[in-house]
Amino acid sequence: MRLLYVLLPLLVAASAPAWGRGLLEGFLTLALIYGASALLWGFLAEYAGIVSLGQQLFVGLGAYGLVIFGSLGMSTLPALLASAALSAAVAFALSFPLLRLRGAYFALGTWIVAEIFELAFNNWSYVGGGAGVTYGPALTIPGYFTFYGSLVLLVASSIVVYYIYRSKLGLGLRAIGSDEEVAAESGVSVFRSKVAVFITSAAVTSVAGSLYALYAAYIIPNSIFNISWVIGFIFIAVIGGMGRIFGAPIGSLAFIGLLYATSAYAGWSLLLEGVIAIAVWFLMPRGIWGEIASRLKLSRPL
Repeated sequence: MRLLYVLLPLLVAASAPAWGRGLLEGFLTLALIYGASALLWGFLAEYAGIVSLGQQLFVGLGAYGLVIFGSLGMSTLPALLASAALSAAVAFALSFPLLRLRGAYFALGTWIVAEIFELAFNNWSYVGGGAGVTYGPALTIPGYFTFYGSLVLLVASSIVVYYIYRSKLGLGLRAIGSDEEVAAESGVSVFRSKVAVFITSAAVTSVAGSLYALYAAYIIPNSIFNISWVIGFIFIAVIGGMGRIFGAPIGSLAFIGLLYATSAYAGWSLLLEGVIAIAVWFLMPRGIWGEIASRLKLSRPL
């Protein structure tokens, strides 16, 4: 029965290009991109107590990395992988100052770093500066390639989250999330555990950013490094269920649906996101899928 919960959504999603060309295909592609990133964001927040307000940094590095490596002669897939490696390296470097911080200080620190990168890319003429840049190959690559790439990313992210949760690292992260001092006294390598999952999250989010660049074809710093990405991740995690694998796609479908529904009304989406998130938080504290999973007796992180 549990296998059915996995296979049925995958079969429906995989067949989408056959019956959902155009607008629906784009809708689902965005939902998959956001879902994969939000899954890792929620995993960090729920189990390790790492609440990042700067994950948009890795979205931006993934998008611009695709452009930069592409300009050096790389084809799309190698450029995407190189961008993920770059983001992982940046996350590793940033982990030394940032992961020494806790709570609001860490959240604020990640946001400040993302803002610094946004400012840098706004003034970097090689990638178009504030005017942005077009990723040429995106104009010729069929939309279903981006869709299936996004689907593979979400599936891969789900597998990674599942096995991390079940591993010794996952046990250590949950201990850190409960009480960092007690975890350290119990022999958990707090800093190394945080670094490992922070780098993993950065790499996944970077691939999502690269796929978004393929989807949008045109990117600008003020958009790709915008904190609205993290606001979306938070909304998805709260609606679907923090740290729940099946919660991420449910929350992302709701989020992208809300964006589409309010696209003609500037500012309304953010207001409605807040109202809906608060309502779900009070009525279903574990999120929509979290409540369903508890009734079905599905263990975490499913």
